[in-house]
Amino acid sequence: MIGDKSMQKLRDKPSQTHEPTANTVTKKVLIVEDDPATQFMMAEFMDALGYSYELAEDGDVCLDLLANESHRFALILMDIHMPKFSGIEASARIRDMQEDPPRNLPIYLMSADQNYHSPRAAHDLGLTGALPKPVRMGELDSLLGSYL
Repeated sequence: MIGDKSMQKLRDKPSQTHEPTANTVTKKVLIVEDDPATQFMMAEFMDALGYSYELAEDGDVCLDLLANESHRFALILMDIHMPKFSGIEASARIRDMQEDPPRNLPIYLMSADQNYHSPRAAHDLGLTGALPKPVRMGELDSLLGSYL
């Protein structure tokens, strides 16, 4: 079970940066996820695998980061169901940006909704692929290893 102190740490900042201690990775993974429990799980996986990442709690924070610092990211893991606007809408806004990056950054949709688990569904939305929830560490490592 996730402790209250751990959950509060995740809520303290809308965007959190995490650097691996053993690995030097030049680009980061941008994880866009509003659920604190999923943020915690993804942070644990990323730390265990040694990848550098940044958490954004919603699409607004994601778009702000990409507008100002898109060169820091190798790919985006985007939750589909978020407040304000969905991961689909956030992804569409990224694809509509003038600059590249972020316009052509790989975006993988994360969802427990089986309607979005197929590569075809992701492709139809203009995304690179899908990462089904619950995310499995081996699948995550395999995916990230192909980019980082």
